[in-house]
Amino acid sequence: MRTAVWVIAISVLSSTAHAQLEWEPETPGAPAIDTTLRAALRGGTEDVRGRARTVSDVLLLATVGVAIGDAIVDPLSHDDPDALAPSLFFGIGALALTWTLGELVKHATVRARPYTLACAETPFACDARAATLSFYSLHAALAATSAALVCARRSALGDAWDTGLCIGSIGSAAAVALLRIIGDMHHTTDVVVGALLGIASGLAFGALVSSSDLR
Repeated sequence: MRTAVWVIAISVLSSTAHAQLEWEPETPGAPAIDTTLRAALRGGTEDVRGRARTVSDVLLLATVGVAIGDAIVDPLSHDDPDALAPSLFFGIGALALTWTLGELVKHATVRARPYTLACAETPFACDARAATLSFYSLHAALAATSAALVCARRSALGDAWDTGLCIGSIGSAAAVALLRIIGDMHHTTDVVVGALLGIASGLAFGALVSSSDLR
């Protein structure tokens, strides 16, 4: 549990520090694979892209909410109140770690978002700060972390409800990642890397909270 507390504390401090820093935007550009997939998946109009961004925000909050709710409800439903604190702290710790790493990498890479390639075409503002925070996608990473936490917890139980909750969380996380591409907020490589790192964080913390010494 101490690990989770330290991760959460570091996340808060690093996010505060980032707000004080200035970053120079990168010249827009992307690898060929990102350019090809952007052309195929990007929403055709700004209205479509705006709706995709909004839905991705809502789905992310729902996916994270399910993971946190599951961390609270599961121990209580199994009459194991002693497991509530580690369950909740490690769940929050996984999300905090994902957030912190994402913030650090975003500000280290300063990668231009895909929409900067078409700033003249759209009313969506190409803000000098936000426009350089493309790599990697925190939406995809946090959604994947949440899904991995749920699946790590539920895989040990294995009934129809547990399987459905895991599959539903995975589907929601995948939708978040896809919508970030449709909304022109991230390159495909941004969401793939974010999702993989999110899965790793969620599974690692899920394994910790599921270990017998925390029960």
